[in-house]
Amino acid sequence: MQRAVSAGQPGTAQESDWAAHDLLWAARSALLPAPQPGAESITPPPAWLAQVQGPVVIRRDQPPSANLLPVGVRGASKAERYAAYLPRAAVLERLTPEQLVSEQRWCRHPLRLTHPVLRMLDQLAGRAAELGLRWGITGSLGYELASGQPLLHDDSDLDLLIRTPSHISPALAQEWQSQLLGLSPLCRVDIQLETPLGAIALTEWAAQSDNRPGPVLRQGILLKSNAGPQLVTDPWQARPHACPVGSATPEETSPC
Repeated sequence: MQRAVSAGQPGTAQESDWAAHDLLWAARSALLPAPQPGAESITPPPAWLAQVQGPVVIRRDQPPSANLLPVGVRGASKAERYAAYLPRAAVLERLTPEQLVSEQRWCRHPLRLTHPVLRMLDQLAGRAAELGLRWGITGSLGYELASGQPLLHDDSDLDLLIRTPSHISPALAQEWQSQLLGLSPLCRVDIQLETPLGAIALTEWAAQSDNRPGPVLRQGILLKSNAGPQLVTDPWQARPHACPVGSATPEETSPC
């Protein structure tokens, strides 16, 4: 598979040019340690870090300096994940989720006609084009298409994003959901709407529509932002919503 397209002159991109899920190539020696999830202090890099190749992925975080990008390093297993910071000037190449779509990289995958995730992607790609969506591939498949490292397995999900820089109504989200996820389910599909403030689940925003049968969520939805997860009522103009009380589950209250 082809390697990532160039990001241009290293260190010249503006802050708005970088987004979560972008894949970056850089020397491993350029990585700086960052606080790890659940750790009280910065821990030294794990031994496996020196053995892995491929890109790092921009993650959601607020780095200590505007010159640093928060990134995650993927190891050989799910247990091998490392949070780090990468100086902007150290970026050699960059690939966005949208470029994986525009280059149709999955069409060159040897399992395209047999693996359920790739077959589902084939179906979704046509529907997304008809809807005129600006979308991209993320998750394990996105990493595999960018790096050539085989990651797909029988239980893999299909992770996608849709860029929504302007407000969309829950009714429109419901229409997209019907068009994209109303297909015969060949695998689990997770679609995130990327707003200027973070990401929300397409299914959760669609559930706010008055046109949807059944109970309607009105207690705020989870926004994944650089400042951490929070419950909001408008993901394009984030105002933290009060945590649900009473029958709320720990998962519902944990973002608060």
